[in-house]
This record gives sequence, C-alpha cells and structure tokens, in this order.
Amino acid sequence: ADFDLSKDLEARRQASVSVMSFTGPRGTLGCLTMAPEVSQGAPPDDKADVFGFGGIVLQVLFSQQAEKWRECKDSERWDRTSGTALLTMVQDSAAQRLLSQMLHRDKGRRPTSAQVVSDGFFSADRRALDLLQSLEQGREVLERQQADYTTTLEQHQQRIEEESRGIHAARGALQQEIKHRQTQLAQQNLELERKKREYAQTGKRNQDVQEQLNVEMKRLESEREKMAAEKRRREQDLQKKNVLHARKKRDEEVMLASERKKIDDRKKELERKEKQASGTVRVPMYWKNKMGFHRVT
Repeated sequence: ADFDLSKDLEARRQASVSVMSFTGPRGTLGCLTMAPEVSQGAPPDDKADVFGFGGIVLQVLFSQQAEKWRECKDSERWDRTSGTALLTMVQDSAAQRLLSQMLHRDKGRRPTSAQVVSDGFFSADRRALDLLQSLEQGREVLERQQADYTTTLEQHQQRIEEESRGIHAARGALQQEIKHRQTQLAQQNLELERKKREYAQTGKRNQDVQEQLNVEMKRLESEREKMAAEKRRREQDLQKKNVLHARKKRDEEVMLASERKKIDDRKKELERKEKQASGTVRVPMYWKNKMGFHRVT
C-alpha cells in the first residue's frame, strides 16, 4: 500500500504494528505513504496508490510540511467536516490543491491516477529542473563530505604513526641509557673487587682504606638504588603515555566511524530520493554544461 518504500526506522519504532505480508497490504503503520483505510485493514487499490504517491511527493518537495503532518494526530491532519488534508505550510497553491485532494481522508474523493499525472502541477518543466538541481546539489555536498572525511582519516593515521614512532624512539633511548649505566656500574664493581684483592694480597689494608671502601660501596649502592628508581619512574611514564595514546586513538576511531555512518546515511537518503524521483515523477530529459541545464529536444 506504500510501494514498499516505508523504510523509516523511526516510523517503525513509533508504529504499534508492522504490516508485512507477501499477499495483502505491505508497509508500516504511521507512514505518510499508507492510506488510512489500508491501515484499518482494507485491501489496497488504485486510490490507496494515489494516497501513497501523494505522500511521496509531499516528502520529496515539502519535507518540513511532511514532517509536521507525520507528527500530527488524525484530527489535525484532515478537516473534520470535508476530510480535506490540511497542508498549511505548502505555500504553492497548485501543489496545495493537488496534494490536498490526493491525501484526502475519503478515498472516493481522491483523483484517479490519470487525473494526477495529467495535472498541470506535474507538467511544469520548472519543477522538474528544480528537483534535478536539488538532487545534484545534494550529491555535490555528499562528495565534499566524503573528500573531507578521507582527508581527516589520512591526517589521523599520520598523527598516530608519528606518535607511535616517538614512543618507540623514547623507549629505545631509555633502554640504551639503562644499558650504559649498568655497564658503568659493573665496571666500577669490578674495579672495587680488584682493589680489595690487591689490598688483601699486599697486607696494606688499614682502617682508613676500609672506611674509604665502605663509603664508596655505600655510594655505589645509593647510585644503584637511584638508577632503579629512575628506571621505574620512566617505565611508568611510558606506560601512562601508551594508555593515553590508546585511549586517544580509540576515541578518534569512534568519532571517524560516526562521521562515516552519517555520510553513508546521507548517501542512502540521496539515492532513495533519486530513485523516488526517477520512478514516480515523469521528468523531462536534460543535459548539463557550463552554461547550465538544457532540455533534450
């Protein structure tokens, strides 16, 4: 009953029942493209198709009015006496006249399909040109957004690579410095051991030398403790930097995924509008150059 075009997830969440069958009415309750009698269980017919086509035209050409009409109650959609659709935000008199008839609550008072397609509202070339230009502008905006997204992604990847290289370089420098200090301490220990052996062999060890050796040993032990503390502190700093880097990378990936989803949604919406425009509106053929649009004769 709505050409199976009611893919609005918000409408499906708001609808209490989804009408989905392969033989009877097909669509979603609460959508602009489903006629009221079909939502009440009546079988779809040509007048229900006229209502659905009117809902599509309203969404494509007058989106603000369509959104307002979708949120209204039934008592606010149609005139209580005549049943005519209330479209106060449609400023175009020809469009308001035709859509009010197509979206009439009483299917018997809706025009036929032949009357709709032969109406002067659809024969105006200006409307078709405006629709083509609107779709072209939407495509250009989408392409610009895709280009911006690609640039942002490349910058993000370059920044992550630079930060990773910086962290690896800092870690390598710290390891080299620790190795160098450990080598120096080992050499000093060997030198002290050698001096001890010399003093023990020559018997020239005395109290002053022993105290000097003890002081030196304490100094070396203190230096070793300082080295260990410095090593722990630098390792903790590197670990904190790794955690911050991983968190920042994850947040940016989430943000980029959200931007990609928005661009994909916009692309799907544009393709849906192009499909609706090409399948429901008889649009004259045009070609485009630097001077603008030209009708094919």
